Amino acid sequence: MSYFKSQTFSLYDRPIFQLIIDLRLHYAGISSSLVLLGFFWNDLKGFNWEYLALCMGIFFANVFGYIINDYYDASYDIIDRGKKSRNLFCSQDTKQLGEIVLYVSLGLTMFFGVIVSFPNIFSIILLNILAIFYSAPYIRLRNRLFFDWIFVFLWKGLIIFSGYFYFSEISSLSNPFVFGTIIIVMLLSLA
Repeated sequence: MSYFKSQTFSLYDRPIFQLIIDLRLHYAGISSSLVLLGFFWNDLKGFNWEYLALCMGIFFANVFGYIINDYYDASYDIIDRGKKSRNLFCSQDTKQLGEIVLYVSLGLTMFFGVIVSFPNIFSIILLNILAIFYSAPYIRLRNRLFFDWIFVFLWKGLIIFSGYFYFSEISSLSNPFVFGTIIIVMLLSLA
């Protein structure tokens, strides 16, 4: 028993606050908060555990988007001192933690998506596919002209749409206010 007490196992030896910054959880939270627009459009009615699951699914889809980008960018980020210290995949000491976060965030997006409903899991799956297409070699939309902007439009628009779709029927999706808001938020996200 004393053998196990003397062994230390650490995936990340920096302060937890630094891990939050390295994983960009604060950005994931800000981006995920766009799903709350659906709740506001619904006159602040209907917030329940399923809607909370949708919010969590979108939050973990955002985390997955950031971490998969780090995964594919590790060979480039290792050259840049600032990015190297932030990217968990640039160090053998933190690479395992990065892989855990990658797979756990993907699993949690699917878990929370299944809890909500079939149409909403489709939007969460689409967010995960967009994240892969944005960063993965051979596709790597981030390096193609204008696709970086198009990706941001699709990403933010899909999050807003998911929040609205949760409370609305398909027939009411023609509301010009919703699409106007989506366009305004997408344009502001370019700044």
